Amino acid sequence: QKSPRKDKPFIVIDSGAIPETLVESELFGYEKGAFSGADAQKKGTFEQAHEGTLFLDEIANLPIGAQAKLLRVIQERRIQHLGGNKDIGVDVRIMAATNQNLFESVKTGKFRDDLFHRLNEFVISLPSLRERREDIPVLAKYFLNEANHELNKKIKGFSAEAMKSLLNYHWPGNVRELKNVIKRVVLLVDSQYIKPKELVLLNDTAAFKKPNIQQDIEKGTSLRKIMKEATEQIEEEAIKQALAKTGGNKAKAAKILKITRTTL
Repeated sequence: QKSPRKDKPFIVIDSGAIPETLVESELFGYEKGAFSGADAQKKGTFEQAHEGTLFLDEIANLPIGAQAKLLRVIQERRIQHLGGNKDIGVDVRIMAATNQNLFESVKTGKFRDDLFHRLNEFVISLPSLRERREDIPVLAKYFLNEANHELNKKIKGFSAEAMKSLLNYHWPGNVRELKNVIKRVVLLVDSQYIKPKELVLLNDTAAFKKPNIQQDIEKGTSLRKIMKEATEQIEEEAIKQALAKTGGNKAKAAKILKITRTTL
C-alpha cells in the first residue's frame, strides 16, 4: 500500500505452466504473423505489467532456456516482440516465489546462478506452516468462514480436540493443504462443530489416525483382526475421498472406485 506502484498493474504468471516453446510469446508478446495462428499483435506479460509489478510464481520451474531470456530482459529492461525487431522499454518491478531451495537448484544446475543473484536482491523467507503453528487457528477459522460461504454451510468452529489434531499435524502441503482440509470437511459434515474423527476424512489417513499396531500386539490382537481393521479404515477413507471429489455424487464416486453404486 505504500508503493508508488500500488495502483498500477499486478500481473501473476505461473512460471512452470508455460511450455518452453511458448515462453517468449507469453512473456514478451508477438507481432501479427509471427507464427501460425498469430492473427494480431499481442502484448506479453512484461508489457501488461508496465509501471507495475510482475509476479513470477514458482520461478524454479521455469525452463533453463527461458531463464536466460528472462535474465537478459531483467538486465536490459527492454523486450522485443516475437517476430519483431523493435526494442520496447519496460518499467517493471519483479517479484518471484518458489517453494524450492534455489541454492540447491543452482548447485545442481537446474537454476542459473546469474539469474539467482539478479533476483536475490531482497528475500522474504516464509516458514513452513509446521514452523508457525500459532497461525493455524487463525487460518483454520478464515478458511472455515470461506468454505461456509462457498458451500452454504453454517459450521461454527472446531472442537478443542479437533483443533489439537490440526495443531499436531505436520502439514507437508502447508497453507494450501490446510485450506483443502477445511473445505473438504465442511463439504462432508453437518454438525455445528468439527470433531477429531471427522478430520480423518481430510487427508492421508495415516497423517491423522495411524493404526497403533504395537498396542494391538501387546493386547494380543490377532493378525486377522489387525488386517481387518486397517482394511476397513482404508476402505472408509477411500470412499470418503471419492465422495469429496464428486461433491457427494455416489454414482460418480462408485465409478471412480470401480465398484457398483449398490456396493458403495
